[in-house]
Amino acid sequence: MTCSRRCLRVLNTRPTEDAAELYKLLCELGYEVISEPLLSVRFKNLSPPAIGAFQAVLFTSRNGVRAFAYTSDERRAVAFAVGDATSREAEAVGFEEVRCAAGNVKSLAALVVNQLNPRDGPLLHVSASVTAGDLAGRLNKAGFGVEKSVLYETIPSTKLSTRTEEMFKNNEMDIVILFSPRTARTFVALLKRSELLDFCKGLVVVCLSKDVAAELYDITGISILTANEPTLEAMLRIFRDIDCGNWENG
Repeated sequence: MTCSRRCLRVLNTRPTEDAAELYKLLCELGYEVISEPLLSVRFKNLSPPAIGAFQAVLFTSRNGVRAFAYTSDERRAVAFAVGDATSREAEAVGFEEVRCAAGNVKSLAALVVNQLNPRDGPLLHVSASVTAGDLAGRLNKAGFGVEKSVLYETIPSTKLSTRTEEMFKNNEMDIVILFSPRTARTFVALLKRSELLDFCKGLVVVCLSKDVAAELYDITGISILTANEPTLEAMLRIFRDIDCGNWENG
């Protein structure tokens, strides 16, 4: 991507733990990136149950892997990961056998059902206090016992930074990137709180999935671009295809 005028500004809403990677990748594509974490991650001072009692450990986010690694040294279990980034994180902390669903909670449940037998023992799901989807419910219907270990929480931001507010008011924000339904809900809530909904005309919002995009119904005048699969690479393909030489915002 090359910019014939100013580089497009992207609001990076990822939590601090994941923001740096996205910041670097978008800058390499020629974007100006403004960091505005809308969720913060807090590990709980809890230990997961011994994983020897389970036939597999299920991770639905990178933060779940990090929270587990923060409190436990155990790695001798099959790990199932919801997507590529979570899979890489599990491998990085030392899990030797990681199976990747490359999708969402629905695809993770399908992978588990396809590869495991309920008679071989229960499953351990490492999760946040608030989760998207009903992984345990899907697996329970297939006969699996699932124990949920809540090791972290994600806390929504209560206010946009002054810089971000001013950029919206001055029509200087071009693109917002959203990776989860909760982040999207937080974004909409903060726009309302700061009375910025009327300043979103022409804004492009890049979403990881249709579930994320569905949370934006209260914002009018925006364009929504949704990744064709829920991966970081699919999100980056959208940014590679944007021609800022023909860009018009508002």
